[in-house]
Amino acid sequence: MLSFFFIELCLIEYCMVEYCPSHLAAAAVYTAQHTINRIPSWNTTLRHHSGYTETHLRYIYITLNVCMRWSTHSNSYVYPVTFIHTTLRRIKIVHL
Repeated sequence: MLSFFFIELCLIEYCMVEYCPSHLAAAAVYTAQHTINRIPSWNTTLRHHSGYTETHLRYIYITLNVCMRWSTHSNSYVYPVTFIHTTLRRIKIVHL
């Protein structure tokens, strides 16, 4: 569910247009895994099925975190309403 939020974030950010959809999807899964502190964030099964290594996804991971920071400081109501859940009231900001 969290990775869907990251994909939605990518759809409205112009800086994400340069990446192919499979790269964005893999980076969204990696970012979600890292956000919920799943160790390891990117294992051999994910690498095999996506075709991307953790180093390929690192730059998009950082860009997604920047987009999350912008979304928490903006006056737009698109972001908070998108990911409202009864147990998850807000999005965890990952500190780099």
